[in-house]
Amino acid sequence: MIDLSLYTRAPARLTAASGWAKEGLTRSQALQLPAATAHFLYPLALIQSTVDEDLAAHLSLLHLLRLPHADLPPALLNRAWRFLGYLYELHGDPLDALVCYLQTLPPSDQPPRAATLPSYGSGALAACDLDAGQAVVDHAFARLRDPAWTPPLFPATALPPSADPPGALEDPLPEA
Repeated sequence: MIDLSLYTRAPARLTAASGWAKEGLTRSQALQLPAATAHFLYPLALIQSTVDEDLAAHLSLLHLLRLPHADLPPALLNRAWRFLGYLYELHGDPLDALVCYLQTLPPSDQPPRAATLPSYGSGALAACDLDAGQAVVDHAFARLRDPAWTPPLFPATALPPSADPPGALEDPLPEA
């Protein structure tokens, strides 16, 4: 039902699906079933992103990626890393997006060639200086290999809140 609700994208169906996912998430966590928890977290993140709650989707994905990996299907982990990379890319952090995309590639001791990146990884690379493409991949690979690196809580380069937000009480109403 959750997947069908994502397919239709009707607001009422998405609200119901979000409730079902949260209920399943609560029950699977209570029973300590990480694989089931992950199967509820991923669709919940999709729903949250669909209704423009990217921060909530980001947190759901981080929670999923912190579950014990031995219990999770590799395909679900790859989708979660790609989705997290998409969120970083969407919010202006192409380097962390590229690190997430590199997580989906087979393990290697050497950074991949920039020209061989899958299409979903080349989009983040295009946001950087094209002449420095391989240097950016090397930098992202070094960040990936750093044991201290974890996905930041939210894209660090997101625009700060406006000092003078529109719609303040002092703003005059537009004349009709």
